[in-house]
Amino acid sequence: MREPFPAAVEKTRRRGGPLPTQPGDRRGAFRIPTPWKVILQVLVDDGEASRWEHVSVLAMKAKGTSRIPTWDEMQFVKRLF
Repeated sequence: MREPFPAAVEKTRRRGGPLPTQPGDRRGAFRIPTPWKVILQVLVDDGEASRWEHVSVLAMKAKGTSRIPTWDEMQFVKRLF
């Protein structure tokens, strides 16, 4: 993963909820807008505890529904992190 996360990613960090983290942390939850007008909910873990870096992605559609992200959306997340 990138060190540190880009400023555009840090702006989308969720600081409350079940995974509260602070700017600069190597793990956390993010809600990232895309060029396709979809919000990607991204969970990131730096692997410190498990030795495996991990990124989970969920595409949020209108009215709170979700779907599996497309290939392009996954590539978008890959470039960010």
